[in-house]
Amino acid sequence: REAQDQKLFDDWHPEQQTTMAGMLRARRLDGYDDDATVDGAALLHDEGAAPLLTSMMHLGRWPLEVAPTVCVQLFDKRRIRCWRADKVEGLAPRPDGDIEADGVITATKIEKSRVDRAYSVSDVTLTVNGTQLKLWLPRRSCLRRRWEALLRNDIFSRSKKRLAIEERVAAAAEAFATGGPPPGHTRHRDAETGRDYDVNNATGATTWVDGGVVKTQPPSSNALALAWLLQRALGDEVDAVFSGEGDAPVLRGALAEMKRCPLVPEEAVDAGLQEIPKLLKKAEAVAGSSNEEDGARHHLVQFVARPVFYLATREAVGDDASLEAALRKACGAAADALSNGKFTALEVLRSGSNVDELPEELRVVIAAARPLLLRRVGRTLTPRTDALRNSQKAYDAVPRHTLTTALRAGVVPNSSSFVGGLAELMARRKLTRGGSETVAQALARARLGLDSLPDSLKDTPEHELGEDHAAQVELYRRRAEALVEAYGDDAYADFVCNTYPALFEPLASIITASEVKAADALDELFGAWGDALAAAEDPMVTDSDRAFVWDDSVGRVLDALVAVAHRAAEADVDTWRALGAWLERFVDRLRLDLAVDLENVSEDTAKLAAAHASSAGDFAALAACDCPALEAALPGFVEALRTEWAAREPSAAPRVVAAPAEAPEKPPGFFGGLFSRGKG
Repeated sequence: REAQDQKLFDDWHPEQQTTMAGMLRARRLDGYDDDATVDGAALLHDEGAAPLLTSMMHLGRWPLEVAPTVCVQLFDKRRIRCWRADKVEGLAPRPDGDIEADGVITATKIEKSRVDRAYSVSDVTLTVNGTQLKLWLPRRSCLRRRWEALLRNDIFSRSKKRLAIEERVAAAAEAFATGGPPPGHTRHRDAETGRDYDVNNATGATTWVDGGVVKTQPPSSNALALAWLLQRALGDEVDAVFSGEGDAPVLRGALAEMKRCPLVPEEAVDAGLQEIPKLLKKAEAVAGSSNEEDGARHHLVQFVARPVFYLATREAVGDDASLEAALRKACGAAADALSNGKFTALEVLRSGSNVDELPEELRVVIAAARPLLLRRVGRTLTPRTDALRNSQKAYDAVPRHTLTTALRAGVVPNSSSFVGGLAELMARRKLTRGGSETVAQALARARLGLDSLPDSLKDTPEHELGEDHAAQVELYRRRAEALVEAYGDDAYADFVCNTYPALFEPLASIITASEVKAADALDELFGAWGDALAAAEDPMVTDSDRAFVWDDSVGRVLDALVAVAHRAAEADVDTWRALGAWLERFVDRLRLDLAVDLENVSEDTAKLAAAHASSAGDFAALAACDCPALEAALPGFVEALRTEWAAREPSAAPRVVAAPAEAPEKPPGFFGGLFSRGKG
């Protein structure tokens, strides 16, 4: 009877009905842990089931260099589908070549060594419907690890962390799948209207991009209104500081807190504030506007607005299911734990060398922030877009090898200081475009998208882009070129070479210590950046795999930063104890009790929700919206903001953490309970 059941199972194919033998065989799969009424083989007929993974691979039995390309999908209950294909488009590609396998995996063998892989002529050997399927897994290490984890016997006992990663990646891939131009087209942005349009690479014909937006859960009306009001209120304060006219108590208070930071010299902050207005006026004269997206004004506004938004205590999250709401809730819980003395900032820095070893509250914050970071990366690296090409040019312009070598040596040749030498290298030395531009100019050129502007738009109907589109493109080109040239002026170089060393030399003296190994972290950062760019440009990478590579790159960057901070704290405990105490005070100061009046502002909040979706959740994009009802409520909000800020002025001595007689290797009793990782 068993031999007959085996034969029936081996002869099964998708056109046949599910047999009892197939059901029995499915229940005997290694690792299958479900109730007896579940029919595992029946999933083979469920065309609506979403695959767990979809990747481009190479078929085994051939050497990798000449092996045919296949698309492989892995479903739940160990179902696999494999067919030959030259390329893949979208999340769920359909078979358009020879079917290699379509059935339930009954056995898996993963080769561990190069010798075994050479002998087997594959990375993995699967038994599907009684026949062997040999595959070369994706060559990117993170994708290969992902497939190996799901092909092992623990496929039905995936960890909570892995399930969260797959859910985050699937959501991001779904959003990215509809975000880019169709194959054979490139996407550009119209200089006059700010709208995107696609250009057919073969014919040159142009079409406006539909008003489709990335599918994201918008934040609540309260959160959107609070974000807009904060940026407008603090933007006015930035203008008041730069012009020297008007009051700016919140911004000046935040800058005063910055001066108290142990790693920031007070005179450096004042010197920067004196020079920035001159540079903004020059930029406005050259480019026609000082509200540059990545300019000094923008960063100064975001420096205060973002932490205040995420730490605000009055606006409860409630039923808000957005990513921003999850991050605000996590930030609030972490700030409460910090202020209640559950842990100190120094204990956080010394708790571990990667994200998984941080306190639970901090891990929750990072887990809530990663989908937002991934969404921002996906928007920047959407295939076949100007943003991706500009990111690649910025990556190429950075002298990566020189930076890591100088950081590893702790000195830049022919310079009096490490930061001063780097500033000279980036702002004065003409290293790019055949020795005609500095690295700072090359980065500005990439950010402005000068090299991505179309030289001509042949066969462009006038009703598509407007009669004066060519004139607008040329006007933008000339203004952008003038702005790039301004980055090479002596005034800008003097500002960078005088201000940056004063600001960052104290920090540089710490991270250039040999025991900190900051160069290794910088190598990891550049490697993650390069891998993310390579995945975006590879036409043989599926949307789901691309999102996973990007998510893996974000995780590598976060782990590298945590590792550097951990090693630096271990190397100089006293400095980082003082820095941690300052950080605790600063976080407590930013926890403002803010309220938003939503009466008669429904139209404005609808505009903000649309802007949030069209910008893939970019917090800074909300400030550009025209909201007359919120504008009328701005004076009252500003008064309440300043009152609350003044009330948060520290009235008592801050909590001081006494230094132990002998600093332990790990904070004692930090991970309490059964799963303690501490010593003793």
